[in-house]
Amino acid sequence: MRSFRRVALVLGSAALGILAFPPFGWTALALVAWVPWLAALRGVRPDRALWLGYGHGLLLFGGTLSWLHGIFGLLAWPMLGVLAAFPAAFACLWAALGASLKSWGGRSCGAAIAWIGLEHFRAEWFTLAFPWITPGTALPPGLLTPWIGCCGISGLVIACGCSLLETARAPRVVGALLLAALGASIAWPWRAPDAAPHLRHRVALVQGEGLGLERLLALTRSIAEPVDAIVWPELALSYDPREHPRVEAALRLLLSEVGAELLVIGARARARDGDGASCNAALLLASEGWIGPQPKQRLVPFVEPRRAPRADDRLAHATALGRVATPICFDLDASGVALAAVDAGAELLLVPSLDPASWGRVERLQHAELARHRAAELGLWVAVASGAGRTQVLDPTGSRRAELPLDVPGVLVAEIASVRERTPFSRFGRALGPVCAFLSLALAVGLLLERRKRRPGA
Repeated sequence: MRSFRRVALVLGSAALGILAFPPFGWTALALVAWVPWLAALRGVRPDRALWLGYGHGLLLFGGTLSWLHGIFGLLAWPMLGVLAAFPAAFACLWAALGASLKSWGGRSCGAAIAWIGLEHFRAEWFTLAFPWITPGTALPPGLLTPWIGCCGISGLVIACGCSLLETARAPRVVGALLLAALGASIAWPWRAPDAAPHLRHRVALVQGEGLGLERLLALTRSIAEPVDAIVWPELALSYDPREHPRVEAALRLLLSEVGAELLVIGARARARDGDGASCNAALLLASEGWIGPQPKQRLVPFVEPRRAPRADDRLAHATALGRVATPICFDLDASGVALAAVDAGAELLLVPSLDPASWGRVERLQHAELARHRAAELGLWVAVASGAGRTQVLDPTGSRRAELPLDVPGVLVAEIASVRERTPFSRFGRALGPVCAFLSLALAVGLLLERRKRRPGA
């Protein structure tokens, strides 16, 4: 294949990928968007594949994550360069695998393992902890999400794409059938069963950026029906309300006025009573007193550079609504924090989030989709109260049951439920990412050793 054709395939693949994500949201394209790029990698040496992968990464991330420049300025460019190194690493590894593995099944499985391993590393172990813009995050959650998670869906898409490019008919048929089945599992997902009455709760999610205490109180009091819980956005209060008796009294009065059992507040709270450093945290106020603080577990790189001491490492708390976890904003981008909350017994997630308006509409639309995958992976109801982003209620399938428009201050009242059953992903499917990461490393080492043996004089 000539070079200009390979470049055209890379450009076309990146264009299809960009269209699969918000603000376009043509999600079905994610099933085939990476296929032209994989075609461009066929039959090339690993060193050349490296640059084809890096170029594809720069185009795809540059086109979907242009909002990074508005947040990080010139630092966005090296960040995009670092992110592009992951598809470059996959391209290099897959090119080497293609030359070493003789069976189409081995090549497709090897591609899936390499992709899942690198995606898991980027999402969970890498410094930036950035799981955005993958085949799995472009697609809505489906029937397989509670089994293999978002990373597993990405790997399946890549494996099917590799099968479609084989010269024999059988692998192409298998790849096409698997892609069709994956698409069907997303287009017609299962519906979450109705919860028992004693597990149902009504929640009020307050949306608004920088409103201040008085406007937050007024918005919450505008609720026209009784609710069981109230959630305010991330950093709704820039101070610790426990240190201000008049503020605490106003919050307790609010609970009694609306008949709620629980108020979740995103605040700048002290990690230790009286003498700890302040941190971005969620505070829970119940009739019996304060619970927490629960500090944000994953801080936004270069925006929240310092991690404060933690007063309470428990990620789920016993409340009148059951065991509640309160991950904050970036905590839900990848699976790690949510899985830890489920391990601690979480039965539902009440999420303070921020997504400032200054970060742009595209960032907020993309970010809102990530929480859908966490809901489906864990099989839990997720209620997100955002500052200027998408305030939304997600059911255990990841379907959006209710939402508010971006930017507009308001209150979303919806019914959610506690869920005590665990999904296959939260029990054993979670091991797929780490296992593939170590297998990818083993494959890379094995291929390097094999290449050294083939050198003249080795």
